[in-house]
Amino acid sequence: MHAPTKGGIRGIRREKTTLSSSSESEKPQDPVHVFCRLKPLKEEDDPSCIKVISATMLSLSTPTEIKSARDDIQYIFKQIFTPRTNQKEIFQHIAYPLLKDLMSGKNGLLFTYGVTGSGKTYTLTGDQNDPGIMPRCIDTLFNTIDKYQTKKFIIKSDKMNGFEILCDSDAAEARHLEYKMSARSLKSDKRGGGEPKQFYLNDGMTIDGVSENNLYAVFVSYIEIYNNTVYDLLDDSNGKQLQSKILREDAQRNFER
Repeated sequence: MHAPTKGGIRGIRREKTTLSSSSESEKPQDPVHVFCRLKPLKEEDDPSCIKVISATMLSLSTPTEIKSARDDIQYIFKQIFTPRTNQKEIFQHIAYPLLKDLMSGKNGLLFTYGVTGSGKTYTLTGDQNDPGIMPRCIDTLFNTIDKYQTKKFIIKSDKMNGFEILCDSDAAEARHLEYKMSARSLKSDKRGGGEPKQFYLNDGMTIDGVSENNLYAVFVSYIEIYNNTVYDLLDDSNGKQLQSKILREDAQRNFER
């Protein structure tokens, strides 16, 4: 039996949730869109417990040899992507609209969920020749803001979802300090034989209609949360094992690490 990969959930949208059992009453719920991506079977002839009824509905069944087998259950999604759907199509249908909203000043949230081995990591990251959602989002974002991007440290994060604007001289000093620290880290990596960097294929996609009157600064966090423990996946320390981070909450109920 092969369970479906419940692919990216995207929001924030002013519409009701589209994941529900078909027997449930129709009522407004949280403004989240739920998409389902089906993982290919290992062998084409393998039996499947999934039957796609339409572009938005599928049916799950249990094998007849199971004594406690129950009736088929139908589920409704915003859209169902079959195993033939490629990475680029997933990005264009799910993530690209969120990027357009982001460039218009709106917040966005996208995450994947599913059982172990269902294809979440592949959908998000992909590989060098067939990137997933994250590399395509980053490429599209930087392709779009190319000549409208501020110099580094003109806008500086306070690491609590707040920002400050530095004068040119302070920003230049911060860039110089970072350059010196990066040079030391590079020497250390050469001595330690660090892992080679991976480069993903950039298809040059951009977002149309971006205001030429704005300048943009990008800040990225990349973390793993496991058993209520947080790991910084961008941690450049030389330790072989990632160190967990301590989360603290300030008086304004902001989390910091």
